[in-house]
Amino acid sequence: MARIIDHIIKQPIIIGLIVLLLIVSVSGCVDFVRSLEETAIPDLSDPVLKKADPYLDEMVFDNVTLRAYAATAVSGGPSGDKEYQVNKLYRYVVENYAYYSDPRSREFIQDPFETIQIGGGDCEDLTILLCSLLENIGIRSYFVMTENHTYCLVAGLDEEKLRGYVDGSIIEVAAGELAKKEKMDTLIEDGKLYLVNEKSESMVLKDNYLWYYGGDGSKFNLPIQYMNMEYSVTSTQPISIYVVPSKADYEALRTSKNFNEYPSNRAENILKISDICETMLSHGGLVLKNDAGKDSIVDVLIKTYYSYSTQDFLKDKDMTSCVVNNQTCIVLDPTAGIYGYVGASGKPADGEVVAIDPIKKDYYYIQTGNV
Repeated sequence: MARIIDHIIKQPIIIGLIVLLLIVSVSGCVDFVRSLEETAIPDLSDPVLKKADPYLDEMVFDNVTLRAYAATAVSGGPSGDKEYQVNKLYRYVVENYAYYSDPRSREFIQDPFETIQIGGGDCEDLTILLCSLLENIGIRSYFVMTENHTYCLVAGLDEEKLRGYVDGSIIEVAAGELAKKEKMDTLIEDGKLYLVNEKSESMVLKDNYLWYYGGDGSKFNLPIQYMNMEYSVTSTQPISIYVVPSKADYEALRTSKNFNEYPSNRAENILKISDICETMLSHGGLVLKNDAGKDSIVDVLIKTYYSYSTQDFLKDKDMTSCVVNNQTCIVLDPTAGIYGYVGASGKPADGEVVAIDPIKKDYYYIQTGNV
């Protein structure tokens, strides 16, 4: 009898547990179905995705090491400036990673860490690296495939603002090449490029003598636009300072004839001075004159800044864009090398051009044009 009572008591408990489990199971199924409805699952039998998937699988979107690489590359710029960050990440890739073809035996796909370790890769490898770096600091990218090339796209950029950063990078690269060619230092200031020549000398300037340092007075021709002359002079005796537009004017001053000068730079009876003469349109120079009645020990430092036109460097540097999902996107071709820039068109496409969202795996057929 006790067993029957115990069975009667336990039966509703068991039934209740079964009902509870059924409720939980059904609820879980409903949530799972809802999750499937809300999340688009890519159709990997699609020929476009089937072709792209081996490359997309190598991308890394949320890795602390890659995030650190990206953060270091964009450091020093305005916080949250997307245009600055895109340009700096692009420069990081093209300046630090070379183009290497795959082995002849097979298509060799590298993940970002392998590309970093090797120091380069082919167009797919470099694009995988660039997209991964962009995505790791929250910049949405597209992986673009053509019949013969692969590159990256970025949407949502202020094109005018981006153009300023791109031009600055083009000028920086040109300045480096110019410094090697001319064997002179270069300076970029407020978007302007200068060739810099420095002269320092210590001397005994005899009484009633003049000293000249400068050019022959010839007018500047492009690419040189003008020059600025900055100078510092110290003397043990009071001397006079003149800046003249030509050596002929120095000779006229020396022989007590009428001469041309930059009057705002004249300084008489000085022991120490630092000054600058700006926007000199001819190759003039600095004159020191000792009429103190005694010899003077003079130290002089002269820096000449030749303004170099950047017009030719920026000529024909169009920025290539396209429309993806109703947004204008800018081309980033990581195989362009050090002379490449954000928006450089890269190789002409053969056949269809497809832009793929590497995370969602949505894709779009596109045509490119110039911004």
